[in-house]
Amino acid sequence: MISYIFNLFIKIVPVYFIFMYIQQNYPQQYNQFLLTLSYNAIYIYSKLQIYLGKYIKQLKQVIDSYPELKNIVDKCFSLMKKLNQIEYIKDGQVISTNYLYMQHNAPQNFNFMLISYYNDNNYSNKKIVYLQKDLDNGYEISNVKFLLVEAIIGDKKYKIDLKDENYNFYIVDNILDKQFIIYYLLNYVKEDIITIEEIEKNMNENNCFVKIIDHEVNLLQLNVCDINDNIQIKKDKYIRRVSFNK
Repeated sequence: MISYIFNLFIKIVPVYFIFMYIQQNYPQQYNQFLLTLSYNAIYIYSKLQIYLGKYIKQLKQVIDSYPELKNIVDKCFSLMKKLNQIEYIKDGQVISTNYLYMQHNAPQNFNFMLISYYNDNNYSNKKIVYLQKDLDNGYEISNVKFLLVEAIIGDKKYKIDLKDENYNFYIVDNILDKQFIIYYLLNYVKEDIITIEEIEKNMNENNCFVKIIDHEVNLLQLNVCDINDNIQIKKDKYIRRVSFNK
C-alpha cells in the first residue's frame, strides 16, 4: 500500500509542476487549454447522457415486453425499498430491531415498540405501540400539527420535531409520554448531545418538562417526570393524560 502511494506520488508531482510552469509562463495558452478542456468535458457528458437515455429507454421497452423478466426486475427494485420495521425501546435505547412482517421473538422487557412504515421514497410514518395486540393494526396520519414542541431538561432546551423530511410522528393514537421523550432526546437531537445520566438526574430532581404550543396557539406544559402526564394524538385533536395499560 505504501509503495503504491509512493509510486502515485512520483507520477503526480511532475505533472503538477508542468502545469504550474505552463500557467506562470504561458498564461494565455493555459487558460485556453482549460476552456477547451471544460468545453470538451461538457460535450462528452451531454453525448453520454443522450446515449444512456436512449439505451435505458430501449432496455425498458425490452423488459416490458417480457412479463417474467419485468417481474424479476420489479422484485429487485422493491428490495431496494426499505421494509417496514419494528424497534423495541427500553430506557430510550433500541434493544431489538426486526422487520415488521417477519416472524420474530419480542424481548421480554421493553417500554414500547416503534413501527416505521416506509413509502417508496423511504419516508417513514412512525407509530408508537405499547401493547402487542395493537402491533398489526396499520396506521392513520393525524391532521394535528403542533406549532412548537420543546423539552426543558434542567436549564437546557431541546426542540422536538415530530415531523421532518424523513419521518412523521403525527400518527393517530401515538402517545407522547416520558418514555417517548427520553427516546427522542437520545436518538434524534443532533445539535446538542444529551446523556441518559443527565436526563435521569433532572428527573430525580423533578426538573423535566415539555412545552407545547398547539394548533390553536394554546400553551400547555407536560411534566415528563410524571409517567401519567402525556398526550395522545387523535385524528383532529389530542387528549391529555390518557390512562392505558402497558
